[in-house]
Amino acid sequence: MAQTVEPSASVESETLQIELESQYSIEKDAGQKITSWSLPSALIRYGVLNKAEFQFSIPVTRQQVFNGDKLVETYHEIGDMQVGMAIDLWKQHKLIPEASLMARAIVPVAQNDVSAGVGKILSLNLMNQLTERLSFNYNVGFLQDIDLSSSGFYIINFTYELNQKFHFFVEQFGDFTMDDFLSHSFNIGFGSNLVDNLSVDFSFANGLDYKMNYVGVILTWVTHT
Repeated sequence: MAQTVEPSASVESETLQIELESQYSIEKDAGQKITSWSLPSALIRYGVLNKAEFQFSIPVTRQQVFNGDKLVETYHEIGDMQVGMAIDLWKQHKLIPEASLMARAIVPVAQNDVSAGVGKILSLNLMNQLTERLSFNYNVGFLQDIDLSSSGFYIINFTYELNQKFHFFVEQFGDFTMDDFLSHSFNIGFGSNLVDNLSVDFSFANGLDYKMNYVGVILTWVTHT
């Protein structure tokens, strides 16, 4: 998993931004090891107004299940499609953070169960520029899945710009219900601006209360239409 925090500002009008993410994860549970590889997943952002963007995402995953060291199952799947918008609310003013509101619908394109509903994600995305190089980015939101289960989530991220070419970040993700915290993970990484409109990010994450590790990379390409 590369940075999962959502930005506090939308892309510029008539700007197309494509983020290709490939992620490798290993989960161990009750003698089984499950490895997953995204092939990659794509997130498309397009600036439709001065302060809004259209978003479209669909993941593709290859998964293997091991019992001990023996491979017992391999399958590919297309994940649930996400379609939505992000709208800028205001810019940072002193201690008041820059903010945007994101809303996405989760459409079960790979589900054979016709009873599956349409899920939703709502997120308030915030950012405080602490110094010229250090930013504090954070999201708080609500997720209702296609099975109608619901949970809240938060993402906390500190990003440090070493120079115009390189940056580093640390990040924590958690999700919860009214009764319990479901999971937490900690993520560190770095990125580089390869050219003016192309960048790459690498990250390493660990589940804090469950046995899962991640390695991820995101390639981001931006063009004006």
